[in-house]
Amino acid sequence: MGLAVARDLGSVRPCPGGFMVDVTGELRRYRIKVAPIGGVWTKIRDHYVADAVLSAIRTRVAEGLTIDQAASLFSRRPTPENAIEVKLAAFLHREEARAQAGDISPRTVRELRRLCGESGDFAYWRGLHVHEITYRNLEEWRITLGKRVASKTASNILGEFHRFLRWLVRCGDLDRVPEFPEIPHDSKAPKILFPDEQAAVLAAIPWEHRGVFLAMAHTLRPGEARGANLDDWIAREQAIHVRRACKGLEAVAPVATAKERNWRIVGAGEELAAWIEWRIDRATKAERLRRVGVPLFPNWRARRHLNPDRRWSHCSITWEWKAACDAVGVSGVSVYPGTKHSTATDLIRRGVNRERVQKALGHADPRSTDHYVQLADRDTIEIFRDREK
Repeated sequence: MGLAVARDLGSVRPCPGGFMVDVTGELRRYRIKVAPIGGVWTKIRDHYVADAVLSAIRTRVAEGLTIDQAASLFSRRPTPENAIEVKLAAFLHREEARAQAGDISPRTVRELRRLCGESGDFAYWRGLHVHEITYRNLEEWRITLGKRVASKTASNILGEFHRFLRWLVRCGDLDRVPEFPEIPHDSKAPKILFPDEQAAVLAAIPWEHRGVFLAMAHTLRPGEARGANLDDWIAREQAIHVRRACKGLEAVAPVATAKERNWRIVGAGEELAAWIEWRIDRATKAERLRRVGVPLFPNWRARRHLNPDRRWSHCSITWEWKAACDAVGVSGVSVYPGTKHSTATDLIRRGVNRERVQKALGHADPRSTDHYVQLADRDTIEIFRDREK
């Protein structure tokens, strides 16, 4: 639509109890008596508000939207193409394509598919269209969720819905994302290991399987350690080029870019470097020539016909770690807190600069690193001991 067409589009007319905006599109005629004012759908009682709504419709038409698309942004009457279940189906199809390309984890798609089902948590929005989403009904939904699931789960569900709304904004189907209610939840500190405890657990793991856990103790995420290939080892610098990760729980999950698409270099200690050199010596001639796609940390127990590359799955890593913890008498520490979290906390305790730790951990947001600072803070422990001196 051109600017000239948009300039003469629609009119403002009085109606019982206020004013309405009258716009005729290609599909139907829009008589808008209610508009989103301050994030809440409110009856138009002021001539100036009606003029502002009509001006906003004209602006969007001049920017390239059709009359029906622009008017539907301010029309409370649901249209089939703006129904939330229709948009969710399109969003789910897009996420499935991203999972096939390896951009996101297949587990994310499975969870989203469950949420979008008839008995899923997104069923609350069935029968509404995208322009009826306001802070008021978001808060009502949050309260409903809080009665059924834990606060962390409710926060994850709202986070997925927020991601869906941001996608609608990028597609031009929604003007802006409404403000989301906050979910109060308790902060739980993970149980971590001291260096001697961590070393004992790692030593209890058989040598041929120890490499992936040594890599995680060098701050690699489990998916990054599982997705590392032979060509990621920089022998001259004795370091690992972290640039990809396994997306999903399965051993044959897609291997794509690292989290936040941020690559980094992680130096290897003596034990990890020795293990990698041992692994390269054990590699076949074909693996040394190919290098790309050959796992740096293979699971030697994996069956070739089920897992040709012999990559670790999330479950196999968990089982191996738990067996080692049981062997040395350590309980209640899962693999992620026992490796990466414990190492990061120890680095902070040793006085390593926070920015260096953030870079080593691959955190895009410094607030993620602050979590380890809180775990390593000794001042609150020593405060009463200092008082008695």
